[in-house]
Amino acid sequence: PDALLLLTDADGNELNRFRFGGPEGDEGFALAPTKDGNLLIGGATGNNSDFWVLKVSPEGDVLWEQTLGGDFGDRCHDLLVLPDGSIVAVGGSEISPFDAEIFLTKLDPEGQVLWTNLLGRNEFLDEGFALRQTPDGGFVVVGINSQITGVGNDISLLKTDSLGNTFSHFIEGRVVFDQNLDCEAQPAEQGLREWLIKAVSDQATFVGSTDAQGYYSILVDTGTYDLILLPKNDYWEPCQDTIADLHIDSFYDSTQVDFPVQDAIVCPLNRVDVSTPFMVPCQPVDLTLGFCNEGTAPSADTYIEVLLDPLLTFNGASLPPTTVQDSFLRFDLGTLPLDSCGTITLNVTLSCDALQGETIEVLAHIFPDSICIPPDPNWDGASIAVSGACEPDSVRFEIKNVGDGDMQEAQDYIIVEDIIVGLQGNFQLDVDQALEISLPADGTTYRIVAMQSPGHPGNNFPTLAVEGCGMPASTGFVTQLPENEADPFLSLETTETETLPDAFSMRGYPKGYFLNDTAFIQANTDIEYHVRFQNTTADTVRRVVIRDTLPPTLELGSLRLASASHPVRMEAYDRGIVKFIFEDLQLPPFDPNQPQASTGFLKFKIAQKPDLPPGTEITNRASIYLGYEAPIRSIAKTHFVGGADLLDFAIVVSDRITPTSKGALRVFPNPFQESATIEISGVVVQGEVTLSLLDSAGRLLRQIRAAGNR
Repeated sequence: PDALLLLTDADGNELNRFRFGGPEGDEGFALAPTKDGNLLIGGATGNNSDFWVLKVSPEGDVLWEQTLGGDFGDRCHDLLVLPDGSIVAVGGSEISPFDAEIFLTKLDPEGQVLWTNLLGRNEFLDEGFALRQTPDGGFVVVGINSQITGVGNDISLLKTDSLGNTFSHFIEGRVVFDQNLDCEAQPAEQGLREWLIKAVSDQATFVGSTDAQGYYSILVDTGTYDLILLPKNDYWEPCQDTIADLHIDSFYDSTQVDFPVQDAIVCPLNRVDVSTPFMVPCQPVDLTLGFCNEGTAPSADTYIEVLLDPLLTFNGASLPPTTVQDSFLRFDLGTLPLDSCGTITLNVTLSCDALQGETIEVLAHIFPDSICIPPDPNWDGASIAVSGACEPDSVRFEIKNVGDGDMQEAQDYIIVEDIIVGLQGNFQLDVDQALEISLPADGTTYRIVAMQSPGHPGNNFPTLAVEGCGMPASTGFVTQLPENEADPFLSLETTETETLPDAFSMRGYPKGYFLNDTAFIQANTDIEYHVRFQNTTADTVRRVVIRDTLPPTLELGSLRLASASHPVRMEAYDRGIVKFIFEDLQLPPFDPNQPQASTGFLKFKIAQKPDLPPGTEITNRASIYLGYEAPIRSIAKTHFVGGADLLDFAIVVSDRITPTSKGALRVFPNPFQESATIEISGVVVQGEVTLSLLDSAGRLLRQIRAAGNR
């Protein structure tokens, strides 16, 4: 076959036709007029073996032609004539049977090559199909690329400079467990997964993460970088965690940097996460129980205990539990090798008696849960635990010292009643001593927060909420503050019940302490984002990509994938961009009778930048690509930093109620439309009470004075 050029009039009537090419197959893919009234044709010649550009006259005369390329297939897909008459062309070039690159070249008006660049990643498929010039003299290329060798399944958008250069230098290597202690990365040494590496220059920061074999690859611009390895935890000690002043001054090249890491502490470190896409009354749903050993030694006799919410009925699991007792389950895992992970799927059904907006809790605890880092020598040995229960006439909390030492100094506690700090106090407990606190069972959501002694090992945070004790029950307050799950071996999934879930949503946890529709969280509090998706197409979806450009107020280097409904791969880039890729899915179209089948989720955790000032906004939203459908954006989730401590922004009752009293401030009904009663209970109010009503800007609207408690 030959390349065919048809000339027509304005109505499409053929005026002439011309054929171009040689004895082998030739094709034309692109056409552009030149400044002198002739035509450019771009395509492939020699049975698609050469990138082909030719200039012809309207009479069909070949004025010149240029063939470029290598030993395999090459082709031109688009042409661009610049104001000075020079030509830029784009297409594809097969470097090997397993590697194809975007082919970008510039020719002068007579067809002589000015420069040529190959853009793309080694050992993957890349091809350019469209080309435009940008105002700064560079070029934009649209094409395809592959996530798996040989199959183009992603769209590419590349920006180059005026010479066709783009970010094309890869810093790549491995993070390995250096067991022979020679600080050299040997091919046989075990690679470590999901470690983050940052390349930091004065102009930009680029981030990469290791795969299951420990390999990483970071695409960077030219410049001078500090390459920084971010250890997963304190059990690991890199031979060198920073490679300073790494000079990158070449295009289309790579620099090899390996990171051998050794065991600073020989100990397993088990992590668990329990998650679910939704909780709908009367509906079965899968809980995903993800676990890993991120320590430096195998974890022997490993098991997970799961405590289900009383409103959940256990139906079965992908790994049969060794113990089932009411809402308690135990899963024996045996020996868990270091740097290994697994998943257990539990199927449960939520009771039809669950209230709308009620919080359903599932607790997971993996053992052994030892913390092998030596404790602070100033720690007094006390360890505080809180418990709570709903009784017929009251909500009862207990603060207990379950440690091995007496408290050497008093610590504070608070009780939050919906969104009001109604009670403050302090405690100093000997070993096994407890403090009990009783509150009215009036439907309020109560939360206790107690402080550990200074130097307490780990990240234990004594807190507990009791919801729905008495009527009318308030809902929606449990998830506004964090739970006691900062240690990796604990995970508490708190999910509010709902009707059929949104097709795509992002939840930020904790959701924040709400004041005037503003969600406040403490500085230095990690945020857990829970992204849920659903197949809204008419076909089975086999691939899902979720992209998130994280705000600069979050620390990209702290990003950790917690769990997901299906196997997922995480890729981190510069400017806070992170991508989660689900391959080989079989999500059927949505069926309201079986919403679980077409639903998936992922959950990741990330830290704030240190010590953000009050008022700092943290807004995040994600986009999802279902198969090849147009992306869908989630509703933005916004937090504001309220201060370093909860009491910096929480509503606190009047100081007429002393910290040691059982006083409480109640507003009922709440919410209300026309009228409400405000009551101070549990304490004798002395003198006159003044109620001040202010708007959200702090302007006084009204004051009411009264004697007594109501």
